Amino acid sequence: MNIPTGRQAILLVDDDPDILTALHDLLEHDGFLVTGVSTCRGALSQIKTAKFAAVLLDIGLPDGDGISALETIQTLAPSLPVIILTAFTSRTTGQNPCPEARSPTSPSPIIAMSYVQFYGEPLK
Repeated sequence: MNIPTGRQAILLVDDDPDILTALHDLLEHDGFLVTGVSTCRGALSQIKTAKFAAVLLDIGLPDGDGISALETIQTLAPSLPVIILTAFTSRTTGQNPCPEARSPTSPSPIIAMSYVQFYGEPLK
């Protein structure tokens, strides 16, 4: 994959086509080169074959959970920043959807962000 100078590549992983399209368009509009996939398998294939500046990763995917994919991504590319996206929040489940995540100010490259945080209100 050849990335044009000045454009960073982002891997976007979400099985909801509306969310995938919306985030893809938003990130492209902001100047990123975006690759979108909808499965864990697709994400891991892309990580193995291309270089990305960051990954936006949904937790609930049709062929596995994003946390398992995250563990593999960390093995393949330990310094690659990963932003976890999920519709499940502590408000809806009573638990942290990604206990492995750290705050955005910590040295860990993992950040958990629920759709509530991203969009400002729960998805219906």
